[in-house]
Amino acid sequence: MPQAERLRILMLVHNAGKVGDYYRAWGFARELARRAHAVTLIYARSEQGLRAERTCVDGVEIIAAPRMRTPLPRFLSHTRSPSDLLMRCGHVLTTPYDVYHAFAPKENTGFPWLLARRLYPRRVFVFDQCDLYVDGGFRGPRPSEPGARRRFYDCLAALDRGLKRRADAVTVISTALADRAIAQGVASERVFHIVSGAPVDVIAPLPGEEARQRLGIHVQGPLLGYSAFAQDDLPELLQALRWLADHQPDIHLMVIGPQSPIYDHWVDVLQLQEQVFCVGVIPYSSLGMYLAAATALVLPYPDTIPNQARWPNKLGDYLCAGRPVVTGSAGDVGPFVQRHGVGLTYSGGAEGMAACILRLLENRDLLDEMGARARRVAELELPWARQALRLEEVY
Repeated sequence: MPQAERLRILMLVHNAGKVGDYYRAWGFARELARRAHAVTLIYARSEQGLRAERTCVDGVEIIAAPRMRTPLPRFLSHTRSPSDLLMRCGHVLTTPYDVYHAFAPKENTGFPWLLARRLYPRRVFVFDQCDLYVDGGFRGPRPSEPGARRRFYDCLAALDRGLKRRADAVTVISTALADRAIAQGVASERVFHIVSGAPVDVIAPLPGEEARQRLGIHVQGPLLGYSAFAQDDLPELLQALRWLADHQPDIHLMVIGPQSPIYDHWVDVLQLQEQVFCVGVIPYSSLGMYLAAATALVLPYPDTIPNQARWPNKLGDYLCAGRPVVTGSAGDVGPFVQRHGVGLTYSGGAEGMAACILRLLENRDLLDEMGARARRVAELELPWARQALRLEEVY
């Protein structure tokens, strides 16, 4: 598609706050705006409020949809606020676009997208899937859960299939999700595998000692870094750290993200209060500094069905920081790390992870070599500009 063809693009993101799918959409949006497209990104406010908040950042119009407290149960929480859904549908009714791109099969993305599909059938409609939410995914119900929740996720699965069938194109983040879409009846020529990119202009490598001094992190010895909002895989990392701490007492772990109940429980159970500290939720513009303070970065990745379908946004962040990555061998992530020599991959759970970390820490030349290669791979293979160009071709 010639760059001169300026498109009006609407991206619908389900998240409450700037987390998860928001950063995938944002990575695409800011690069498309640099290519002279008019991009609007709608997500849900993280706090309560009945007014939409509009800002313009890097040429992208960002709308934080209103969010009101409801008496709905937790599994029907923030992405099902009536005020959020009404605002999005109203926006679709009053503001036409050339491209409508929904991220994830959620009510506040799927329903406005379907409304636009009915109103403007000749426009381009794209559905993006970057996590497995249903059919064994990490948001699905457990067998012991009540029938209402199970029926709700049956509806979510139906929405997932319906959006794929009605889309002109389906963008996916992993090979597993591409195969799944095709198995569900989506023609292979309409499925496009585009992984999330690396924010090379936001996160720059820095010497670790300089970063620690600027942040006031007074840690001697190796410092592992881990960044996450959802910390479901954190227990595996903490179990590995328990083993490492018994063999290398000066090792520490820095957790970037909320101090979650998972964090509190496992740090207490494993008695890691002296080895682990949490810096909390930080501005994205500061993330690079914290990652640079680490000796190595860890992406715990148990071999589960959801992980086989993922490509965590943090991988691009880690590579930009110029630090080696230790991760599991599941899905597309492990083979990528192995193929490009940007870190070590493990199997066998916490023990395998600990062995990989120890191998890196005992070989400074290998650690430095993999860190330098990680930054080069971020710049050459995964810059958001390259990923956005692929998406522009889909549009």
